[in-house]
Amino acid sequence: MGGAFLYLCIAHIIGYLAKGANYATLCDTYWPCAFFYSRFGTSFKLAYAATNLCFTVAGWFLCTSEWIDSDEEQ
Repeated sequence: MGGAFLYLCIAHIIGYLAKGANYATLCDTYWPCAFFYSRFGTSFKLAYAATNLCFTVAGWFLCTSEWIDSDEEQ
């Protein structure tokens, strides 16, 4: 799971640096704003969507399994 997000982060930074931009200007306020949806170009639309889908599916399975486990304990 973390690998998918790490790929997205690294690809985003490499794509930003490939434009000749300085890494320090990627985000001028704080670190997480560099990964806002509006900061991604159209070339990353598939990677961004796949990462969101992976987190949504994994989160659903984790929440459902915790819910089932808590029901079995009672």
